[in-house]
Amino acid sequence: MALRQKDKYDKGDLVLIDDNKGYRELAIIISPKIPMYHRSYEFYQVCSICEGEVYIVPCCLVVGEYSDEKK
Repeated sequence: MALRQKDKYDKGDLVLIDDNKGYRELAIIISPKIPMYHRSYEFYQVCSICEGEVYIVPCCLVVGEYSDEKK
């Protein structure tokens, strides 16, 4: 499996979330668009693989998508 970066992740993508402070998590994108009060889409709704919890993360914390495609 390889980690590839995309500009925008889609529903169902298996992604790695990393805050560069020790928190890393595998998650599945549930919703690629979370509108905020300023109508900007800067967040993803994800479901944690390990915890089974649904939460919202900033787009900047999504590092890449796991893919079985080889480059």
